[in-house]
Amino acid sequence: MDLDTFFSTGSSAISSAQNTFTNRTSEIEAFGRSLQSVDDRLGGARGLVEDVISPRTNVLVFYGLGGIGKSRLSRELESRLHRERPESVERLSFRHDFDSGQASDIESILLGLRAVLGNYRPVWPAFDLAFAAYWERAHPGIPMQTVLNNSSMLRRLSGSSQVGTQIQDAVQDLLASPGGVLGIFVAGAKALGGSVRDRIAERQLLRECPFFEPVVSESDPIVMRSYLASLLAWDLARVQERRAADGVTLSLTVFFDTWERVQESEPRRNDLEDLLARIAYLTPNALFVLTGRNQVRWADEASRACMQWAGPERWPFLADELGEVEPRQHLVGSLSNTDAERFLTLRLQDSGEPAIPVTIRQRIIAGASGVPLYLDLSAVQYAQGLARGAEVSENDFGQPFPEVVLRILRDLKANQRTLLRMASMVSRFDADLLLAGASDLPDSALEQFLRRSLVQRYPNDFLPYGIHESLRDAVQDADVAEDRWSEREWSAAAARLLAEIHRRIRPELDATGAIESSTLAGYFVEAFRLTSCTKKIPSWVWQLAGRLHSIGNLAALAGVMSVVPEGNVAIHNSAYGLWAIAHRRTLGPERTAEILDGILRRSDLDPVGRQYLGYWSAWMLDESGRWDAARALRLSLSSSDGYFRPFVAHALSRSDWVCGRLRDAVAAIFDDADPLQRFWQQGIAGRVAWICGRFEEADSLFEERIETARSINALDLYAHALRTRAELRCFTRPGSQAEAAEAIDIYRRIGVPVSEAECRVAVAIANTTPTSRDEVREALAPLRQPTAGVPVYALVAEIFADCVAGRLEPAVEAFRQLQAAREGDSYVYWEEIASWWIAELDATVSLNASTGTDWVYGKDEARQSWTQVLRARREPDASEREVSAN
Repeated sequence: MDLDTFFSTGSSAISSAQNTFTNRTSEIEAFGRSLQSVDDRLGGARGLVEDVISPRTNVLVFYGLGGIGKSRLSRELESRLHRERPESVERLSFRHDFDSGQASDIESILLGLRAVLGNYRPVWPAFDLAFAAYWERAHPGIPMQTVLNNSSMLRRLSGSSQVGTQIQDAVQDLLASPGGVLGIFVAGAKALGGSVRDRIAERQLLRECPFFEPVVSESDPIVMRSYLASLLAWDLARVQERRAADGVTLSLTVFFDTWERVQESEPRRNDLEDLLARIAYLTPNALFVLTGRNQVRWADEASRACMQWAGPERWPFLADELGEVEPRQHLVGSLSNTDAERFLTLRLQDSGEPAIPVTIRQRIIAGASGVPLYLDLSAVQYAQGLARGAEVSENDFGQPFPEVVLRILRDLKANQRTLLRMASMVSRFDADLLLAGASDLPDSALEQFLRRSLVQRYPNDFLPYGIHESLRDAVQDADVAEDRWSEREWSAAAARLLAEIHRRIRPELDATGAIESSTLAGYFVEAFRLTSCTKKIPSWVWQLAGRLHSIGNLAALAGVMSVVPEGNVAIHNSAYGLWAIAHRRTLGPERTAEILDGILRRSDLDPVGRQYLGYWSAWMLDESGRWDAARALRLSLSSSDGYFRPFVAHALSRSDWVCGRLRDAVAAIFDDADPLQRFWQQGIAGRVAWICGRFEEADSLFEERIETARSINALDLYAHALRTRAELRCFTRPGSQAEAAEAIDIYRRIGVPVSEAECRVAVAIANTTPTSRDEVREALAPLRQPTAGVPVYALVAEIFADCVAGRLEPAVEAFRQLQAAREGDSYVYWEEIASWWIAELDATVSLNASTGTDWVYGKDEARQSWTQVLRARREPDASEREVSAN
């Protein structure tokens, strides 16, 4: 067998070389001491977890240059963890590579940890119940079981057990619920409803776990998600203490590889690094092993501003100059000359003897500076030279790393060079993706390339192959081979890869839901990586961004910043815009709008991207109270065609309605065949009819809208449809609360406090009678505060209650507050309507009410309808009468 075939197919000698690569004595000893340090405290694991004040000493870090062997070291440590355990020790481990293309968001990582623990025992009660409550709030209408059981990562970690099934069974048992009724697991089934703490069968959990009730009571799913790890750690601690009582140590080790990907963006509170640090902090009964290019900065003083737990008092072992304590941070140095020699002697052998002559080995070692990837590539270069029958001399070796890569390219056959170039353009690939990029190559060339040790295997990622990131980064820069690609050829190859990715994800863009979120995220990041070469973002990539956002995968949007070079201004700005949208809750609307506005001002932004980023910029302007600026932006965006034009048109119609431009609001044209656009149109038309006093017409439209929401099967849209009808009926049907109550229950579960507050205002209005004024005002008091997000609507309700009770002075005072609370032209019609109610009490009162509402059917008709609402409520039998339509 020639050496090229030998090298391509692998051998036991190559396996030995891998052991040489990872057999770093000092690092392995540090891992052993770190593991022992954590294990020694597991007898009192619950106390360890429940103490959220004490410093944490459960993070081991290995950092160093790319290609130095950190990833292989990490995999070797995990292998030894299970291979060399004593009989009295049980080991569990979880691994996540942040360069793998698999979902790198906090939710996926939490579920990955749960899947690993699920192989040990099926029920982890505190976490399972809290995660079920979280899921309903974060992903309304999306069945958990379908998502979890379709995840390749979770299937790998769960083995034969299904984590979705495990959580479902646990929740049903712990809530004493019959099978098949929980909405988090089955689309269209009955929702969990109410509070978990009110339904839990195992009340002991509430008494014993200090974290359970605060976590499940949190209405904001983003905040809730940040602390779910505390419950998983507490569940694990209970089991660890029981095993310790039996003389058995149960340990969990978490391996995070390619950590530099997490560190690439500007650090911020609630970003991925902060959330992962929280997991480590809240899980002191597990060892976390981080490998990456840079030191971990959690113990730095500067990190206090961007992390929940930071500083040397929180992470004392991660600070500098700590001597020999473990676990701590270790610089992974170069291989010694002795280890490098051993590597090369084992890397290629002939009849049990080193195939590379000693003089060439010495030359390679001198140039490698102990970097294993350099040694490996030099061995490849030597093998390829022999396979060609060329005369190999020591002068062919020892060049700088780019020259070694060039030599590899020169020594490969032309079709192999083409495939290596294709592979360098993405972080992960499969055979068909490479073939799509180079369709004229024979299958045999592809098979040969995939067998080369240049190609690393990632069987559990969304695509199964990749090449080392250092090699990936060097191929294009080092390529000066005779058949090197021109810039046009690189761009054309990237375009072919993009076309293949588009073909694969098109079913998801057509809303079939056929592809799991982590795979979509992987393709999205790869697509953005490729656009750096084509210098153009296809419209479907923006559509995919919208799809990922709609299913809650914000990590994918934020993640593209790490794969786009700053030198490519247009693509980098687009990536920065996506990052800002993903972090808009922590940045705030004003800062997010400022970032997006700066990007939109650039002329190099493509039209569809401008539409998408502009859509979100306008929303941020709305949330900042800058309605006119938002409208101007939407008008400019709606003048061009594109996938997001209907979204922009709907947002424009909504802002027109908010600002009293009612005729403009209903003028927008939507596609009635599209259920979502039909839902928007019914909402705008219904609200305009409602404000104009055509109550029965509005009620009919809102009923149709509820049915449309049911057909879309989106819980948040259904709640929104219920809320709009509740806002109508609270005026026209005294005491009517059914729609509002159902919507409140949904909003509480999915974590939308502003919409929940609006429903509570509707309830207060529905309960308004001539004698209930004080009770209604008391109910409205917390809702009229600016922090509630609905002060205008709450003040309208307060004025209505005062007028129903005949209380002129407080009604006028509330009216003045309403005038001050409104921003610009927003909600001008409520000021006019409230002035009509006050005039019913005393027409001589001077209010100087603003005007400007475009009353579609005339101001007199609207005034008659809204004053009739007040008159009907002031009559003694108003609670039994419905207001008639004009």
